Amino acid sequence: VKNEKIPLALVIECGSGQATVEKTNPFFLKIFCGRITGIDVEIFLEEAKRILKPHTGVLVIWTYTFGTLDNPIVDSIYHEFHHGLLFPYWNAKQRLVDDYYELLVSLFPYKSKLRQYTIECQVETTFEHFLGFIETASACRTFRKQNGEQAYQ
Repeated sequence: VKNEKIPLALVIECGSGQATVEKTNPFFLKIFCGRITGIDVEIFLEEAKRILKPHTGVLVIWTYTFGTLDNPIVDSIYHEFHHGLLFPYWNAKQRLVDDYYELLVSLFPYKSKLRQYTIECQVETTFEHFLGFIETASACRTFRKQNGEQAYQ
């Protein structure tokens, strides 16, 4: 749709969207903003097929990963922490995010029109802010809950 307004769009920030609308195929655009690890992917994609206009509807799914750090030594430590120590504490669907949803691509509707884009974002931060960000990860919270604060420190 070039230079035209999209008449009806739906943005889902959490959940699978199963409670969105009664009608079938009213939407031209459906956007999922977030990490798909917390939803039932099959239900989400079925709902996308149901509510999108056939062959003209657009499904936009985006995510973020923890990325890499400029300092190779710190990046190596972080990578071992994220993919090693925390690995058993991640939700099983976390691997989908780490792989940029590649394993889900075959499930998406309208495969012949599939477009994938990567947008890189560089953020300058302090060590303290980065640690605070990492501590918000579900795997960190699970590790702390199962092993205690002393083991986490």
